[in-house]
Amino acid sequence: MQKIDGKLSAPGRRNRYFRFKQMRVEEFAVEQDYLIERRRLINRSVLGWGVVFGFGLKPDDIDKPLPQPVTIQPGFALDQAGREIELAEAVEIDDHNTFLLANNVLKTLESCVEGDYLLSVHYAERKEYDAPGDDACGCDKPEKRFVRELPVFTLTLLQGDLKQFPCAEGPCRRPVAAWPEDPARLHACDKHHPRHRSLCAWAAQQRIRRGEPLVKSDQIDDLCIAIREGVGLAWVHVVKNSPAPQCKSVRIDRIRDVASPRRVVKNNNMLYDISRGCGLTRIESVSWEPWLDRDRIDFAQLKRAVLSLDAYPQPRVHSFTVRFSGPVRTGTLRSRVVNITAWVIMPETHWLVPRRFPVIKLDFDKGPGDTTKEFTVRFEQDWVDDEINNPASAFSPNDFNVDIEIYGDLILDRFGLPVDANAIGQFYPHRIGDGTPGGTYRSTFTVKAKSKK
Repeated sequence: MQKIDGKLSAPGRRNRYFRFKQMRVEEFAVEQDYLIERRRLINRSVLGWGVVFGFGLKPDDIDKPLPQPVTIQPGFALDQAGREIELAEAVEIDDHNTFLLANNVLKTLESCVEGDYLLSVHYAERKEYDAPGDDACGCDKPEKRFVRELPVFTLTLLQGDLKQFPCAEGPCRRPVAAWPEDPARLHACDKHHPRHRSLCAWAAQQRIRRGEPLVKSDQIDDLCIAIREGVGLAWVHVVKNSPAPQCKSVRIDRIRDVASPRRVVKNNNMLYDISRGCGLTRIESVSWEPWLDRDRIDFAQLKRAVLSLDAYPQPRVHSFTVRFSGPVRTGTLRSRVVNITAWVIMPETHWLVPRRFPVIKLDFDKGPGDTTKEFTVRFEQDWVDDEINNPASAFSPNDFNVDIEIYGDLILDRFGLPVDANAIGQFYPHRIGDGTPGGTYRSTFTVKAKSKK
């Protein structure tokens, strides 16, 4: 029989049972290895690899000094070989569970220098509990009764600027399937299902990596680690402890980034939520929402909304204010992202003529990272005096409609994605956002003619 790693195991080999078969240690090992390898084959080829859930870092302040130790929260991940990595309880990194990884060699944390590191989690095995033996003299090392699967963390020094390191997801390197130039060579599946050929080529070019052998740790007895199949968790800045507490040679001083180095397993629930746009920032509410289901509103209400915000103690109630479900970049909030137009009836011809409100700026309070969750529209003061405060203006003769548009494609959230702005339904209360990035929010209402008094 072929032996692999000193055992009878081989890819696809399993026990064949028959009467009077003797089950020795080797046969049981073949059975266990077969079941483990088949499970890992499904993991790496069907589910993929990366973080499934958890493994968050607390505190989670980005690029700020951390006065307290960083803890890694419970989580579950799959490495590139399909091995399961489970962290059952939150832990702090120390000299027992974390190593310095340099050129695929494990070293103690005492060898770390101050700098930026990639924090990764790895699958590891450790043999535990001595088995009773028949060695009378006690010269032989006792066998271990169990193997425990546990997570181990590594720090890999990053050379250069963090912005130069690619996203953990990586680009798509599989070429598109060749397409026949001659229409006569198209098969039925090509004519009726043109994506089928690409899917076939996609599957044929798929390559699933098999796991590298575990590497025995020189620092901890009976511990073996999958050093080549780590799952990235974060970019962190590490400094040496001085004086160093027991078993804590270094500490995480700053968390640089927890998104870019982290590959994520896309399970069905996540893909469903993404397809519905659950992770998108959307327009949460607009201050003129109650006007949308009314037949007409008084001109006095419109006047209160466009006048100077300083005139009212509660500007959000009396102004054109837009609120988002999450932070958006203030640099993208320019006056051109909002369009407010009044459609005025010309007395002589009864044509509807558009009159665009002169928006001069958007007011907002800056939050962390130059972001905000709402803005308020400000108008040109001369126009306010001439058309709003002046009894004789374009709004005097008849009722008129007001259309408001907010261009979500021009407003980016903190992740750089356009805000989901499409309106669904036209009456209050209505939902904003259709689950796709960008789009234009449109709403309309009717205003009574302005009194000439």
